[in-house]
Amino acid sequence: MEWRMIIVDRPLFHQLRNHLPAITKVCLRETYGISETTWRRLRDGKPIRLSTYHRLIRSFECHRQKVDASRYQAAPAALMLAQAPATGP
Repeated sequence: MEWRMIIVDRPLFHQLRNHLPAITKVCLRETYGISETTWRRLRDGKPIRLSTYHRLIRSFECHRQKVDASRYQAAPAALMLAQAPATGP
């Protein structure tokens, strides 16, 4: 059986790394659905299976949307606090 492979470019790898809370076996599995072996291959610029790449990108996009949404929800509260008049002596 022949596997179709892909090499992830460095800028994408850095984006993936920056969205990881930690580089641990559990975190890699929960965040992106990949193993430590796949992470090492990504880090080292080696090819990974195309099916793994698609799963990784789906997980990355989902995770990024959740992070962006949580920032959006937190921003109005922070803005309100910054605009509130100071109280005290």
